Amino acid sequence: MPISQLELAAIARPSPSFDDDHAHLFMTEKLTLLETLMSNAPIGCGFVDLTFRIVILNERLAAVNGSSVERQIGRRVSDVVPELWPTLEPLFRHVLETGEAVVDIDVEGRSAEDPGHLHFWLLNLYPVTVEADVIGIGVIAVDISERKLAELARMKLTRAAVDTAAATIELRDPYTAGHQSRVAVIASAIAVELGLETAEIEGIDIAARIHDIGKLRIPAEILTRPGALLPQERELIKVHPTVGAELIRGIDFGSPVAEMILQHHERMDGSGYPAGLRGDAICLGARIIAVADTADAMASARPYRIGLGAKAAAAELVSQRGVLYDPVVIDALVRLIEGGLVLGADREIDLRHAVC
Repeated sequence: MPISQLELAAIARPSPSFDDDHAHLFMTEKLTLLETLMSNAPIGCGFVDLTFRIVILNERLAAVNGSSVERQIGRRVSDVVPELWPTLEPLFRHVLETGEAVVDIDVEGRSAEDPGHLHFWLLNLYPVTVEADVIGIGVIAVDISERKLAELARMKLTRAAVDTAAATIELRDPYTAGHQSRVAVIASAIAVELGLETAEIEGIDIAARIHDIGKLRIPAEILTRPGALLPQERELIKVHPTVGAELIRGIDFGSPVAEMILQHHERMDGSGYPAGLRGDAICLGARIIAVADTADAMASARPYRIGLGAKAAAAELVSQRGVLYDPVVIDALVRLIEGGLVLGADREIDLRHAVC
């Protein structure tokens, strides 16, 4: 892959103390070394100027972009990968405007060399400087499609298993059918409102969908009884977070799902169960699910009572803000309800068996 001295003169400047012959030899050696390094690098790498025009790239980066080196040299990135440019432009501009590198950004799209398949790249951009002036942007791209596709397949299987487990729980406890799904919707909305990362939101959604999985070991007659439970039966119900965490602890969800299930009945003042944890000792995901779980339970009808409705449920939760429930999570839920989030009792509910 030939790289002209003109193209790299701005990068490979010799020391000004050298005479012309030494300077030329010094620069030639540097260019040769750089060309060798780029040609043999197992990753895509290149350099674009201040107008985002491609000055240098190796064969691997050219392949990522979907055409030959010769066809890309001198063209702007926006012309080479127009479908990706809306994603890439803010990153490139950030490097030029701040002088800071952009590290390990996941980018996905379709490559011209393989148009039928979605590809994923890990992208790094960094400022290239000469004598304290930024002259362009260095680009390093690694194709991580194989790993990403494996992760997506694993997540798809995990989702199927989670949905099956949730359906099994609801078959044994028909009065709360749909409860876990509604809790997942509320919990995920709160997580988004709080600005959590995508992976954290995904983990919270999974934990919420199976937060009552431990009820599989509780006799069905206790779960479906349309009346008050005996004290010993209430104690048996309280075991379900521990049982649930044990049931899924060996599964790699990529996030602390078991911990969230174990702690979703803990309360900020230490009055919850099973461990009586307080405050920040309770993981954030569990604090979110606790609020979502309680909100849906209060808002929804049960065999022995009518649901409170969204506003009344929210008011009850707010009254325990900072006592039983995380105030930040409560505030996020209130904002969501004011913005139109629908809780259980505002949905179509069968009250034929409800007792006032």
